[in-house]
Amino acid sequence: MKIAIVGCGYVGLSLATLLSQKYDVIALDIIPEKVEMINKRISPIDDEYIKKFFKDKDLKLKATTNYEEVKDAKYIIICTPTNYDEKKHIFNKSKYKIEKIIFSPEFLRERTKF
Repeated sequence: MKIAIVGCGYVGLSLATLLSQKYDVIALDIIPEKVEMINKRISPIDDEYIKKFFKDKDLKLKATTNYEEVKDAKYIIICTPTNYDEKKHIFNKSKYKIEKIIFSPEFLRERTKF
């Protein structure tokens, strides 16, 4: 089974790392340097667990900047920053009528950014 993760911040890269122990995972990000680091198993995030998994685990993980590579994934998990309306002090979540898209906002797991 192929799973796509869109966004390689804390939430996205954590999910990609964990899921890629068992499943083929394609991680999509817009930052080429981050994608290159992930493919070389260098964590672009200062996170001890991701670093350890990159070093010690056999991961089925590939990163890309090409959105075409996620089209055939069974599941797509979107892990991009949550839109925040500073005037209304509310979070705006996009809603899709596609069953295979899961929304996972970045604020669920934060630390130091790339």
